[in-house]
Amino acid sequence: ARTLGLALAFVFLRQGDRVGLALIDGDHASILPPRGGERQLHEMARQVLSRPPAGPTALGSGLEAVVARHPRALVLLLSDLLTDQPQDWLVPLSVHRARGRMAWVIHVVDPAEIDFPYEEPARFVGLEGEGELGLNPRELAAAYRQEFASFLKDQEEACVDAALLHLLVNTGEPLDAPLREVLRG
Repeated sequence: ARTLGLALAFVFLRQGDRVGLALIDGDHASILPPRGGERQLHEMARQVLSRPPAGPTALGSGLEAVVARHPRALVLLLSDLLTDQPQDWLVPLSVHRARGRMAWVIHVVDPAEIDFPYEEPARFVGLEGEGELGLNPRELAAAYRQEFASFLKDQEEACVDAALLHLLVNTGEPLDAPLREVLRG
């Protein structure tokens, strides 16, 4: 997500657009106002690379702050969409879209989330404060894959229903295709 976001910022800045950044963690959005120029890209990279993702995120309140401050902006949400409040991101982006503005939901997933390639008993640690679970993946693999596929489908359908542009990005694949897709959109 970081690499794709910075690559898109680079392209937009090179064509003379102003680009901003909102890093959302918890229910707080750290917002870098839109500006143009190379200095903006350096500041965006500094912020993105210095703040690792941490803790649960309420995307909805962060996005509300973004669209309230920049009601005419193109909004690109780059996220795994795994939030405390499922699809809390949908309302602010739907309102933004209903006002005639463009919004993309760039859903970033890891190949292991899709394939669940684990076979041996292991400890799984939640990266957003969920704790640890000791599991036998063989017993859960089929149910997990089905549940995750359903999750992906639900996110895509929610975007389609709200007229939001949706793009699923697998981090195990090159970024050139997603870059082209967003820039074409």
